[in-house]
Amino acid sequence: MKAGLNDLRNIGSRVAWPHFLGVLAECLLLAGVIDEALAIAEEGLAATHSTGAPYYEAELLRLRSDCFVAMGESHFGRAERGYLDSLEVAHGQKALSWQLRTSMSFLNLLTKQKRESEGKSRLGEVYSRFSQGFNTQDLVNARRLLGGVVSPSPEL
Repeated sequence: MKAGLNDLRNIGSRVAWPHFLGVLAECLLLAGVIDEALAIAEEGLAATHSTGAPYYEAELLRLRSDCFVAMGESHFGRAERGYLDSLEVAHGQKALSWQLRTSMSFLNLLTKQKRESEGKSRLGEVYSRFSQGFNTQDLVNARRLLGGVVSPSPEL
């Protein structure tokens, strides 16, 4: 991934650049390379502003906050502010899927802070706004996190 992104960078391509950086940041985070994941998420956020392509901003804010959570308790305040920013951006863009993903990540943080009911309430509110796609991985994961207390609505 890094080689491919370097090739794109070298030829000056910036098409979907924030998106590609977000995917790389997520992979690095999953691999436990937190500092690099954070740097790439920050680069992606800067790119959303410089390229005028904000569609991936909420997801990058979520990923950056996930990095803060992975860095430990001393970074939880920054993570929470980032999740709230992500939710605000996603809400403004009417990006329900980004709201769902951020709410799931936020629930993880709030659970670590012994505030699980607050996180489940927030996630449940977002989940309830879906009317289709209940077999998609994000909605399956959300339902699992909610403890099966919600039933998927019938597909339209």
